[in-house]
Amino acid sequence: MYYGAALAVGLFATASAVSVGWARLVVAAVVLVALARPWQLTWTRRSLGVAALFGILLGGMNLLFYVAIDHLPLGAAVAIEFTGPVAVAVASDRSPWSAQRLLAPLLAAGGVAVISLGEVDWAHLGSGSAVGVLFALAAGAAWAGYMVVGRRIAARAGEVASVEPDTGAVVGLDVADGGAPVGDHTGDGDHAGDRETGGEVRARGGRPVGALRRGMASLALGMVTAAVGYAVVGLPDAAPLVTDAHTVALVLGVAVLSSVVPYALDQVAMKRLSTSVFALLNALLPATATLVGFLSLRQLPSVGELLGVVAISAAVALATRPHADA
Repeated sequence: MYYGAALAVGLFATASAVSVGWARLVVAAVVLVALARPWQLTWTRRSLGVAALFGILLGGMNLLFYVAIDHLPLGAAVAIEFTGPVAVAVASDRSPWSAQRLLAPLLAAGGVAVISLGEVDWAHLGSGSAVGVLFALAAGAAWAGYMVVGRRIAARAGEVASVEPDTGAVVGLDVADGGAPVGDHTGDGDHAGDRETGGEVRARGGRPVGALRRGMASLALGMVTAAVGYAVVGLPDAAPLVTDAHTVALVLGVAVLSSVVPYALDQVAMKRLSTSVFALLNALLPATATLVGFLSLRQLPSVGELLGVVAISAAVALATRPHADA
């Protein structure tokens, strides 16, 4: 996914970061709609509203992140953005306080501080690096809000949601054939649609719909909503992105590498890997972004940036690590 972000950085000389991010949303929406064919599914008004809400949140998160990587090295921006998920993981942990719960936020805060001290001239808050740190933190906050809302909505449907990095895809956004969003349990009241559909999402012809298909369909509708909703800020400066075939190909590559491919791979990985292994792989993402930034953009990290990335990666690992008594 970070190769897509590296391609996006190369486009910032052609158009603004916001316009590049918006173009990514537009292309991803077209590709996902073509692949998922959401019109073949039966949607409730609630599931349409949920998909639209997540699209707006996802689009905002991505636009903020693109502004951040326009001012900061890729690895530093990704590491700072991960403070959002770390905060959610720590805040939502209902287990007794332990060294693990205490260390995660401290490491995350320390990592941001180390990166900021090395990258930012705080005497001039209008400097590019300061803007980058602030937008990376804002992207992390948007990611955190997305996770909180996603988990609450999915929990009401009786499913466990998983919010994926960069793509922002939430597993558990289902569409039912005339019922409420479906889940695995058979509660009463709000979940009557679960019993009506037997806990399955179906196409208009009555065929069961797999988790990957329904997840991609929800993501496709969300991307469409984001593309339309953020056109007011992305469209004005987007004309240079369609001036030649090479630039159009780069935009297509950004959308596919950053949105379509990572989501599909995440779905496969979550089915085949244990929770602890999947969480560990997520913890390596800031380091992966740093490596991609070095190889693709020649962004040589400073010692402070490396220390900050390591600290935040450790915070992610601690925050997402299952407890021994779980």
